[in-house]
Amino acid sequence: MKIYAIALAIVLAAAILRLGFLLDLGLNAPFVTFYPAVMLAALYGGLRAGAVATVSSALIADYFWIEPVGALIPVSMQDWVVLSLFVITNILVSCIAENLQKANIKLQDKENNQKKELENQVYERTFELEKQIIERKHAEESLAESENRFRTLANAIPQLAFIAHADGHVHWYNERWYQYTGETPESMEGWGWKNVHHPDVLPAVMERWLTSIATRNPFDMTFPLRGADGQFRPFLTRVMPLLDSEGRVMEWFGTNTELSEQISMENDLRKAKVEAERANLAKSKFLAAASHDLRQPVQSLVLLLEVLKTHRDGSKVTKAIEAMGGALNGLNDLLKGTLDISRIDAGVVTVELCSVDVRAMLKRLSVEYAPLSERKGLKFRYFCKAGRHAHTDGAILERIIRNLVENAIRYTNRGGLLIGVRPRGDRMRIEIVDTGIGIPADKIGEIYEEFFQVGNPARDHRLGLGLGLAIVRRCARLLDVELQVRSNEGRGTRFTILLPLDGSVPVAPAPSIKTRIAGGARIMIIEDNPKIRTGFQMLLECWDYEVFCAETGEISLTVGEQEGWRFDAIIADHRLGAGMSGTETAAEIRRRAKRPIPTLIVTGDTSPERIEEVHASGFEMLHKPVAPDALARRMAILLQAAG
Repeated sequence: MKIYAIALAIVLAAAILRLGFLLDLGLNAPFVTFYPAVMLAALYGGLRAGAVATVSSALIADYFWIEPVGALIPVSMQDWVVLSLFVITNILVSCIAENLQKANIKLQDKENNQKKELENQVYERTFELEKQIIERKHAEESLAESENRFRTLANAIPQLAFIAHADGHVHWYNERWYQYTGETPESMEGWGWKNVHHPDVLPAVMERWLTSIATRNPFDMTFPLRGADGQFRPFLTRVMPLLDSEGRVMEWFGTNTELSEQISMENDLRKAKVEAERANLAKSKFLAAASHDLRQPVQSLVLLLEVLKTHRDGSKVTKAIEAMGGALNGLNDLLKGTLDISRIDAGVVTVELCSVDVRAMLKRLSVEYAPLSERKGLKFRYFCKAGRHAHTDGAILERIIRNLVENAIRYTNRGGLLIGVRPRGDRMRIEIVDTGIGIPADKIGEIYEEFFQVGNPARDHRLGLGLGLAIVRRCARLLDVELQVRSNEGRGTRFTILLPLDGSVPVAPAPSIKTRIAGGARIMIIEDNPKIRTGFQMLLECWDYEVFCAETGEISLTVGEQEGWRFDAIIADHRLGAGMSGTETAAEIRRRAKRPIPTLIVTGDTSPERIEEVHASGFEMLHKPVAPDALARRMAILLQAAG
């Protein structure tokens, strides 16, 4: 509204000017003052102001100065033309003024924008320059700090360090270099380092160093350097090139690491390894010898006890036999506990996978261990549903469970122990849980070590030998099963065995000993120990075998020739003194008999070399002490196979 008011005010001023100051014109030039008025209005307010000024000027001029005066409708055509030209001309002028005004505004806006943009550019450039100045200052400070850190680090490391130009000219050494060599920066300048090299080795060092400079490859070499005391010591020297973006060497960075202590440590470790291997070999030899020598009397007791059982008479004899059997079982368990590790490590124990009825096994173990638990005031329980079968070696699994149960009873004074069996997917989870003394957290990793025991500092033999868990771990590895342990000191321990389930049809129980005995067979026994030989002879004769005995391989050949080599089976010890071995003797008997004779090698050897000899022969093998049941079963299998 403001522009319209101003336009009307300009027109009113033009009318007053025309009316008051140009009276002498009369009715001539009615628009003389209105043309400038319209232009002024158009220049000020554009098209709209110019249009208002044009229309109002036309009306005023027509009313006052065009015939008839006082009316708005001209009478002559000339007045109409003049009026029309006035209106049209001023509208055009107003349009032009409008465009000029818009162009001026755009020009002004453009100038303002350019000015702002220029100001922004100046501000941004100024800010960028200030930022670059600050960053450069920080970079210079960081560079100085990094250089200081580098020099501090280089002087702190135990190695001798240096930096060389691209041509190999060394221009910096760390303080350790000067301390070791006793030289000065002046004497070491450039190629002065050659003075601390051994003259016999220097040519080779120079050749390698110059080759690295020429090829730009890292330098790596061991050679002696002379110390301040004049002594030469071995150093491992490594030099790496610093390359620019075009692959050109800028500098070389090198270190010299003294090897005297390392070489000494390696020599000490080598000696320690030799001593450890020697001690281990001595231990293995001792265990192998003990295995052989200790098994002999036990074997004779086992065989003679079985003979007494078949011919026992009277209550006193029965009690004596039972007492003898208990003592023998204790001796046999002690022997197994001390020697089974040797047998496992020697590779004697072989895994025979089959379907194992775990519930039947636990039921049998419960009958054996429940009374022992009750005597200590402990509860012995097991939970296992019928039909739980595992795919594993039953004998080895039973040994694992036995050892864990015996450990639990031995170290539990109140409460009891529980054996639980649950399926977990395709695996079976057997847990042996007790409420015993538990295992300290820092000792969990040691419980599987030989002779390690928790809570037995006095080495009380009633608490075992510390071999049970070592055997358990080895047996678990043999079966390739997972063994876990969780324990709270003073509250109890949980051992978990994870082994594969077996979905096959359970195998029928094996027949008893008597059903396996095929009486009347002729058996050759070759054994250099008279007690064991007698035991074998009496036991086999109790089973209605016809037995022939020989002390050595050579004697057995004589007996064989006298009997026309008519033997149905051979039982032989492996080691028979200075003469032929058991395997050699059996092979010779079979050669002379010109037919395969079933042969069973019974040995107390656990050394890998002896075991390998028996395996190479292809003969069956049992390890002393042999249980009568195992002997009868193996003999029945051999005789049946020979048919």
